[in-house]
Amino acid sequence: MRRPPTRGWNSFDSFGVVADEQALLDNLDVFAERLLPHGYDTFVLDAGWFRQYHRVPGRRFPVAIGGSPVKSYVVDEHARYRPAKDMFPSGFAPIVDRCRALGIRFGLHLMRGIPKQAADGEATILGTDCTASDLADRDTTCFWCSDNYGVRPDHPAAAAYYDSVIQLVTDWGVDFLKIDDLVPYPREIELIADAIAKIDRPIELSLSPGGRLRTSDLPTYRRADMLRVTSDVSDRPEDIAKSFKAMELWQGQEQDDFAIDLDMIPFGELSVWNHGDLPVGAEALVYGEGSRRQSQFTPAQKRTFMAQRALAASPLFMGGHLPNTPDEDFELLTNPRLLACQANGVMARSVQFHGNWMAFHVADRDNASAGWLGLFNRRNDKLSIDVALLSLDVSHVSVDVEDVWSGETSTWKNRAQITLPADDVAFVRYEAATHAQPDPGV
Repeated sequence: MRRPPTRGWNSFDSFGVVADEQALLDNLDVFAERLLPHGYDTFVLDAGWFRQYHRVPGRRFPVAIGGSPVKSYVVDEHARYRPAKDMFPSGFAPIVDRCRALGIRFGLHLMRGIPKQAADGEATILGTDCTASDLADRDTTCFWCSDNYGVRPDHPAAAAYYDSVIQLVTDWGVDFLKIDDLVPYPREIELIADAIAKIDRPIELSLSPGGRLRTSDLPTYRRADMLRVTSDVSDRPEDIAKSFKAMELWQGQEQDDFAIDLDMIPFGELSVWNHGDLPVGAEALVYGEGSRRQSQFTPAQKRTFMAQRALAASPLFMGGHLPNTPDEDFELLTNPRLLACQANGVMARSVQFHGNWMAFHVADRDNASAGWLGLFNRRNDKLSIDVALLSLDVSHVSVDVEDVWSGETSTWKNRAQITLPADDVAFVRYEAATHAQPDPGV
């Protein structure tokens, strides 16, 4: 049975790499109440869970003052990360048990490769006579995260290593894996996908981050369930433009059970760990974007952002701190008409592009007479649009239209005529009017 593109929550936008057990539990109960009933069923802990941090008196979250905040890494004798005791004193069991009780899937972030601490020490690869040092590829270290070396994918122990990592995390109860720095290394994607295939229950695989993608590697990418096609997205207007470019570049590359991922949703309260009083350069060492704040997107920009993701059939992962997320953000995240478009699972096609506005269209896979349209005002002031339905790839002379935001209905005859505020979008579901006939010229 086809699964719609995944919906969930991810800790990075609100907690960077310092999410701890309490942060997750605080968000989990709100997630279950506000998002789970709307198909958001995957709860993901992002990076940093294996790091022991230096602590600053009077601060809940570690910060980088006078150097790296990382004191050490928790790694076992077989070169596999383990949860840091100061962040997760009982491991992941309290989080996983609570997820199971609520009917929620637990997800975890991993980095490609093998821990430097293990490769520079005496760790061995489980089930082999090889050492972590033998397996490490010191020339393929991630340029933005220095925790790991790469893995030599053709080494005899490479498969055994990734098998042991995937088995360990799934034994913990993980249902979803977001693996970073992976898309430039298709051989390692294959090793990880092979390891997941050996597990006796479904494990969803997300490839991250975007950038450095090659269309020639699409057959390998499709061994995963989703593919990030943007670099990190935050609450900046330029990231909306970046998402439009990714939509146009990757349209048509989705398949059933393989989604094109436009990254997380930076709504609600962001960067909770950073109160804005850190020394210059400190936040870069802890990661995350900016200081503690509510999302800086305007209401119109939020509508545009969500319409992009629904029309692209992108996975939807909320990133903000849920206890302090405004009701209006939850209303967007749970809009049933928007979620129906995302669940359609088909990427919209760009049908109009102008300096002032652009339009995307996607047909309803279950109803040949229906579909969705997004008409986006890309100006910073009001814009009126008058365009023929046929030029929007709608082959009906008259369509009944339902506004995704309000639910209000109307009829468009031959043309779409709308006026949009700055940065806003007309997002509608259409269906051939009951009295209308197909255009004979189509």
